[in-house]
Amino acid sequence: MWAKLVSYIIHPAIVPVLGVIIAKFTLPYHIPDQLFYFVALYVFAGTYVFPLFIVIGLYKLNFVQSIHLKTAKERFYPFLVSALFYFLTAKAVLQFHFPIELSKFIFAGCAIIATQFILLKTTKVSAHASAASAMLTWLICLSFDYNLNMLFLIAMATLALGVVSSARLYLKAHSPSQIITGIGIGALAVIVFYWG
Repeated sequence: MWAKLVSYIIHPAIVPVLGVIIAKFTLPYHIPDQLFYFVALYVFAGTYVFPLFIVIGLYKLNFVQSIHLKTAKERFYPFLVSALFYFLTAKAVLQFHFPIELSKFIFAGCAIIATQFILLKTTKVSAHASAASAMLTWLICLSFDYNLNMLFLIAMATLALGVVSSARLYLKAHSPSQIITGIGIGALAVIVFYWG
């Protein structure tokens, strides 16, 4: 029960919206409330709502057996479409005069999904571990780049990564190597897009 609850609470789909909130409340920029709400809704639609509709549509058309995408085969089309939506969302956010760090973070999310898509033929990398690792790495990059004391957020992200990785292992949703690969992909993508 605890592992399923953790998997829902620390879900990869919420990470981009958390990025918007973190950008608003931690970066040394004035972000007007209207812009914040607009970008938050836009990112939520582009990285959560539209991909979810695609998954539900594929489920209704019997292309996938579950909206939880338990097998690598079921992840094929949803990951392909999600990578496209992440890319389009990141490009749009660049136009909104929001801190560029958010666009870089969403582009990293696109790269994470695309990498996992490519690896589907050989393994089912943990999207949960990738997303939690990406968030942790992004917070470390922001803290370092802006000389911000983000120790509490970094500690919470570290805890979230450990708990969600343990939950995925407990549920037997992934092997240890799939978790470790997910952590590596998440961290590497953020580093490449943040500093690249």
